[in-house]
Amino acid sequence: MWSASSEDPQLALQFSGRLPRGLCRVRFSISAGESVLRSTMYFDNGSGFSEACAARFSLRSGAYADALVYIPLSIRRIRFDPSEAQDQFQISNFSIESLGLWSTLKFILSERLSRGGVRRRLGARARTVLGMPLDPDYQRFQSTNEPRLEDIRDSVEAHIEKFSRKSVFSILMPTWNTPVDVLERAIGSVSMQVYPHWELCIADDASTDIATKACLQKWAEQEPRIHLQLLSSNCGISEATNQALHFAGGDFVCFLDHDDELSPLALYHFAAEIDRRPELELIYSDEDKIDAKGRRVEPHFKTAWNPELLHGQNYITHLAAYRTQTVRDLGGLRQSTDGSQDHDLALRFEAQSDGQKVRHVPVVLYHWRSLAGSTARTRDAKVYAHSAGEQALRDRFSIEPGTKVRSGELALTYRVDYALPEVAPRASIIIPTRDGYVHASRCIDSILSKTVYPDFEILLVNNQSRDAQTLRWLEHVNQNDTVRVIDFDAPFNYSAINNFAAEKARGSVLVLLNDDTEIISPDWLREMVSLAVRPDIGAVGAKLYYPEGSIQHAGVALGIGGVAGHTHWRFPKDDPGYLGRLKVRQAVSAVTGACLAVERQKFDAVGGLDAANLTIAFNDVDLCLKLSHQGWRNVWTPFAELYHFESISRGAEDTPEKVMRFNQEADWMKTRWGEKLNHDPYYHRCFSRTAQDMSLETLPLPYRPWEGRW
Repeated sequence: MWSASSEDPQLALQFSGRLPRGLCRVRFSISAGESVLRSTMYFDNGSGFSEACAARFSLRSGAYADALVYIPLSIRRIRFDPSEAQDQFQISNFSIESLGLWSTLKFILSERLSRGGVRRRLGARARTVLGMPLDPDYQRFQSTNEPRLEDIRDSVEAHIEKFSRKSVFSILMPTWNTPVDVLERAIGSVSMQVYPHWELCIADDASTDIATKACLQKWAEQEPRIHLQLLSSNCGISEATNQALHFAGGDFVCFLDHDDELSPLALYHFAAEIDRRPELELIYSDEDKIDAKGRRVEPHFKTAWNPELLHGQNYITHLAAYRTQTVRDLGGLRQSTDGSQDHDLALRFEAQSDGQKVRHVPVVLYHWRSLAGSTARTRDAKVYAHSAGEQALRDRFSIEPGTKVRSGELALTYRVDYALPEVAPRASIIIPTRDGYVHASRCIDSILSKTVYPDFEILLVNNQSRDAQTLRWLEHVNQNDTVRVIDFDAPFNYSAINNFAAEKARGSVLVLLNDDTEIISPDWLREMVSLAVRPDIGAVGAKLYYPEGSIQHAGVALGIGGVAGHTHWRFPKDDPGYLGRLKVRQAVSAVTGACLAVERQKFDAVGGLDAANLTIAFNDVDLCLKLSHQGWRNVWTPFAELYHFESISRGAEDTPEKVMRFNQEADWMKTRWGEKLNHDPYYHRCFSRTAQDMSLETLPLPYRPWEGRW
């Protein structure tokens, strides 16, 4: 049994003979306190250990890893990091076996192709050709985090009795030739609600199936809370829903598709939220799907209110409850958006809401039935839904001249090109550098040669450079009319340097940029400025890649590693991410200062970066949290792309002084922001706080309102 004294345990591997090279089979088992372990094998080929030359594994505690890994032929040392946590662990049956060509082919055919194909993960020099699945077992997650109804019913009913207000929910359900078996389950899921104050308003859209009508009439006769209207002509899903809305008498309306199901606790959770916050106008929950075998699969764990994400995809979907009068004031559903009518309604609501009266309930309360031809089964099955969603967005932004809408890279995703002011604001790009000719010259050249934005300046902050080549280059680049070299003659302090440059900036938008970056997309600056100048947005972050193409930054989530960490870290460049999130803009708690845009007036309003307490680390996270505290959202965009050549070695270059400084700044963040670091509104409570891959973990405190756990 080993004991890790830090969150970065490392084991140097020694071999009695020649080091393994080429295609190798790696096998081992680890048991530890963590439910899901992330292990990494690093290869030193003469340049030191780094993330660019590594193989990663993700497996459950006690599970057996069995993978093919390519080890560089120039290998000199191998290091194994068993986990990313300070914990006790035990390693069993560890082996690395070099394989010949024939053995490799035989292994792939006999052991992997039969399990559903080869999983590829590429690095700069090392490749995990075959690895362990990364997705945790959602079935196990359900059994761990969702209590049995029979165990909690009495507690829930007692809690309901204590509500000071018992809101009535009108569930709107249009039907049309619905198969009786799924219709029975849909209506049955409403009848089994633990919360009793509901009505089911069904508008049948002129079904021709006699069995469907008979089923509906049976339910209406035996349950007085079910109101049935049989329409004489077929009018489509939106108009049928509007007909149900006409005779809805509840305080809130919910939408239920005729072949889906509600959790028995769905309305209870919503009613509990309204009892706590009676001003709410919209409540929405997480959801999953029911496959052909009746299993719950593909969960969608959502973020808090996220307008930018809503502009890119309909992340709200089900279950959503709107205040009835609000829906009526918005004019109900629009027939012109059939197929994306729920997205259209959410967009019209978002256009007139500041988000203060919206609540996300972080529990799976809605189950889409995945039937052939449904959008739950395949998004390509209803192409018209994509067109309807695009039209809904065009209508939403018709009030903003110059804003354009286009299709996104993925199905049912969109890109909104927000309009700039009539006169484009000047952007001041602040780049600190010290003896950084190689990186800084590449960065400056890429900005000057690729950026298409019409008005920007570069403030190159020289922080005590001594290298002769760098000094000559600084003198040369200072001759460019777009570039100003200013000197900061004091020890390195990232926060102080940027604050110093911000005072000298002439632009109304500040762009903090590391000197070890390189521009990829020519419209990167327009994209970031167009977001930064929107009145409700604070800091804007870009999509950054490591040199070999994996993702370095796609937004920062609070709580990862104790303070904050990057989501989707090291995902492949073209990976869609969690439910397409790497392909759309979204609000996040923080973005990295390696490339960050913010309006100068907002930067000044929160006092800029904290030069006294955060000289190196977490100053960007702190800035973003100060901005959000003032009511501005921080946004990450995938449409501003850069390379980031930051050092990605782990541990080898650390010194006791650096470790002490980092720990001090981490402790300061924990003291300043406290519990906020444990409750990121944009990073679901079910996601791992030790990994950065959006994987699920068992919750220490499941969501249990009846026990006062919020």
